[in-house]
Amino acid sequence: MDYTHYPYATQDWSLAQGRALQLEATQIRAIESLGGELWVTVSGSSQDYFVRAGETLAVPCSHGQVVIEPVGGAGVARVALLAQSPLTASVSPSFWQALSVSALHPLADVLRSVADRLDPKFARA
Repeated sequence: MDYTHYPYATQDWSLAQGRALQLEATQIRAIESLGGELWVTVSGSSQDYFVRAGETLAVPCSHGQVVIEPVGGAGVARVALLAQSPLTASVSPSFWQALSVSALHPLADVLRSVADRLDPKFARA
């Protein structure tokens, strides 16, 4: 993903086979596949999208739900987030990147760990 086009925070999500990620379209700008093929459904859009590893999809709607699901196995999705408030818009991109690395990634790891304990058959190898 070209970070000059997406200067705000990104979030990487590891999706196990059969698991889906649902986000608000108002929160995101683009989806990139870092691994595997992703099936993306956007409410308000008449078509589904398939994003292969290395490809990026600009989210075509700014309302409704976006569902991301791996096709045929596990996948990794990088989601580029949008600035939604004057506070977010006034803070430099490097701050949000630092926040993503220092706070959001560890939080995601903790949530994945809890999910793996709740449903061990989907635990990462």
